[in-house]
Amino acid sequence: MDWLKANLNYTSDELELIRYGFLSIIMETSKFILMVIFFTIIGKTKEFLFGTFILFLLRSNTGGLHLSTYWGCLLFSTLLLYTGCVYLPCKWHIPGNGMLLLLAECILVTWKTGPVVSPKRPHPNALQAKKSKKIACTFISLYLLTVFLLPENSYIRIGFWIIILQTVQLVIAYFLRKENCNEKKIH
Repeated sequence: MDWLKANLNYTSDELELIRYGFLSIIMETSKFILMVIFFTIIGKTKEFLFGTFILFLLRSNTGGLHLSTYWGCLLFSTLLLYTGCVYLPCKWHIPGNGMLLLLAECILVTWKTGPVVSPKRPHPNALQAKKSKKIACTFISLYLLTVFLLPENSYIRIGFWIIILQTVQLVIAYFLRKENCNEKKIH
């Protein structure tokens, strides 16, 4: 980092962003590898990869709950993906019309609550927030159309549950953020 500062004239803030980005990539990659190993052991690698793809597309635009420790994040992510990719699709069958209705609700909720970014990242301005909402809601709308066309596909059901779980945790994050903001105003 000292070399970057001395030779390329990066500011301390820019170096901190570079460090944060580098550490984030390393930590996310290691969590992903550990989850691939877990889902391979239980024979659900394809389901995991599909669910991760759906979650990435949404979460990168809407944010959500952010745990402060590596292990907490790994455990929460693994539990969310296991629940959405393995448990719920096998245990709870929702008919196509029910999925369509719930996905329409997810669009409304995502528009109202998103994005909720990590406290470690800068908050998006109004234009960035609106763009993120549009991307996420467009994706859910396209997924809704896919559910209409292929409601009985097992991978479609996985994506459906991942969208539901992402929306639920987004609402939780939204209210936790709101509560934290209210506490700061009081003190």
